[in-house]
Amino acid sequence: MFLIISEVYRVLKNSALAVFVLGDSAPYGVHIPTDDLIGKLGLGAGFADYRIRVLRTRGDKWKKNPQRHDVQLRESIITLVKA
Repeated sequence: MFLIISEVYRVLKNSALAVFVLGDSAPYGVHIPTDDLIGKLGLGAGFADYRIRVLRTRGDKWKKNPQRHDVQLRESIITLVKA
């Protein structure tokens, strides 16, 4: 993902935005905050800032499944800002 974000940064004009829609996950109950990680990768690739806007929560319909973890998941829009 870092290579992809770096290439997006390279081809964007100054003051442009890169927008990603993605969800986080919790395999085996271990939460992976994908939206925040992508934002931080963006900073490492040169983007000036990032914003996260939560679109919806995910996984609510599986609450009664005894094999399901209890981590609240979400789908978000991540906006990377090129200065």
